[in-house]
Amino acid sequence: MPQNSPPKITRSQLVEKVGSAFDRVDSMRADGLETLKLLHSVKTGALEKERERLKIKLGAGHPRVRKTASRIDYNQNIMKALDMEIQKTRIDVPELIEDTWMLHGIVYDHGGTPVKDLTVSLFNEKGKWVRELDYAATDRNGYFSILYPAKGKKRQKAVESLALFIHVSDAAHHTLLRDAVPYRVGIGTADYREIYLPSLEDGTGGAPPEPGPDEPVGPENDWVVKGWVADENDKPMPGLTVSLFDRDLFFDDYLGTTKTDENGNFEFIYRTEGFKDLLDKNPDLYLKVLDKKGKPLFLSKKAVKCGAGRIEVFNIKLEDPGKTKREFPIPPEVKKEKGK
Repeated sequence: MPQNSPPKITRSQLVEKVGSAFDRVDSMRADGLETLKLLHSVKTGALEKERERLKIKLGAGHPRVRKTASRIDYNQNIMKALDMEIQKTRIDVPELIEDTWMLHGIVYDHGGTPVKDLTVSLFNEKGKWVRELDYAATDRNGYFSILYPAKGKKRQKAVESLALFIHVSDAAHHTLLRDAVPYRVGIGTADYREIYLPSLEDGTGGAPPEPGPDEPVGPENDWVVKGWVADENDKPMPGLTVSLFDRDLFFDDYLGTTKTDENGNFEFIYRTEGFKDLLDKNPDLYLKVLDKKGKPLFLSKKAVKCGAGRIEVFNIKLEDPGKTKREFPIPPEVKKEKGK
C-alpha cells in the first residue's frame, strides 16, 4: 500500500513559520528575563532589611553594613540591565526586505533610560540633513528605525556614496547629539546603534530636522542661527571662532560667540532681548569668522540677513582662507541667502 507523501510547503510559508517561531522565542526570553528580574527584586528587598538590622546592631560604618550595601547596589544594577534587555526583546523590529538598508536602534539619556519622541536623522559632511533618507521619531521604548529607500521611493546612487553622521534632536529642534564618526549606506544590511545622550532637555514629539524659518524653535524668546564653514574645496574647517551680530543704525548688537565643531558646524541660540528695541521686530544678522590665531577670515555687513526669522542658516565657503585680504570675502552661499 503506497505511503502518503508529506504535504508540500512553499518558501514563503516556510519563512512565515520560521519568523513566527522566532517571535515566540523572543516572547519566552522576555518572560524569562521578567522572572529573573523578580528574583533579584526579592533578593534586594531581603538585603535591604538585613542592612537595616546590621546598622542597628553594628553601626552604619561597620564593614558588614558596607558590604551588604555593595550587594544591594550590585543587584539594582542587574535589575536595570534586565530592564534594558526586556525592552529590547519586546521591540517590534521592521523587516529588512531585499535591496533595502536600515539604521535602527535605541536612544538613551545619560542615565541609561530610553527616551521617546526624539528625532533621529542623518546629516552629510557639510552639516545638512539628507532628506532622501527621511528621519525617525523614537517610540516609548526609545526605539527608532530609518529604512532606505522608503516605501514607494527609488534608490539614489548619490545618497549611497555619502559619508553620513547620526543627528539626534528634540521637538524644539535643539541638537542633543551629533555623531563625529561617519559611515555609509550599505544596501542589504541593518545597522543597529545604541545611542547615549550626554545631556537632555525636556521635549516631546519627533519633528523633521529642518523647520521653516518662521516655525517655533522652543521657548517663545529663543532664536537660532546655525550653519557650517568650509574652504574652497568644501572641506570642513573646525576650531574657528564665529561671532554673531545684529546690525543697527548706530551700534550693532553682539549676540554671542561659538566655535565650529569637527565637521565645520556651528549653532547659536540667542534671546529676543538681545536685539529688540522700539524699531526692531526681527534682527538683521551678520557673522564674523576668525581662525585659531584670531586672524579674521570672514566679515561682511553687505551679506546681512535682513529681517531674520526664528531659524536662519549661514553656510560659508571661504575662498583662499589662508591668504591675507584687505576686504573680507562674501561667500556665494551667503549672497544666495541674501537674494532670497
